[in-house]
Amino acid sequence: MDQHLICDTGTLLSLQIVAQNFPFLNLKRFRFVISPQVEIELKQFSQHQDLLGKCAQEILQLQGNIIIKPVEGIEELKTILGVSGRQRITEADLSMYLLAKKERRPLFTDDFSVLIHLSAFFPEENIFHGVALIAHLLSLRLTAAEIHHYIFKQFIPQRWSKITEQRLVDIETIINEALPW
Repeated sequence: MDQHLICDTGTLLSLQIVAQNFPFLNLKRFRFVISPQVEIELKQFSQHQDLLGKCAQEILQLQGNIIIKPVEGIEELKTILGVSGRQRITEADLSMYLLAKKERRPLFTDDFSVLIHLSAFFPEENIFHGVALIAHLLSLRLTAAEIHHYIFKQFIPQRWSKITEQRLVDIETIINEALPW
C-alpha cells in the first residue's frame, strides 16, 4: 500500500477516531501530505476539548508523519468551479484537491459537497470519500460484517451526530465499493 496519503481535515479526524478503536491501525506508519490550510484547520480543532479536538491534537503530534506542502492556484480554481464566496467548499478543500493533483495521488475527503462538486468538474481525478479509506484499512483485519457494524453502530454516531438517511445510504454504497468482496 502506498504510505503517503492526501486527506482533508475531516478524513484525518475520522482516521484518528478509528485508530483509537483499532490499535492495529497505527497512523504512524503513514505519511500525511497536507496543505497549510489543513494544518490551520487542525490547529483550530485542537483548541477544543471534545472528541474532534482531542483527535486533532493527536494528529498534530504525528509531526514526523505530517508533510506540509503549499499549493498555488486556489483563486483560479474557485473561479473555475464557481465557488467564490461559498462556505461549503473551503480554501482548505480546494488546496487539498490541488495538492492531490500536483502529487498525482488520490484525495480522500469526508465532505460530500466537496466530493460531489469536484467529481462533477473533474471526473477523471481520483477523489474518494474518507470512509472508503477507512473501510479498506479495516478490511485488512476485519470481516465485512464487522466493518459494517463498527461504522454504522460506533463510528458514525461518534463522528456525525446529525446525518441524513441519504448520507447513510451513500456511506453504505461507499463501503460496499471499497471492500474487496
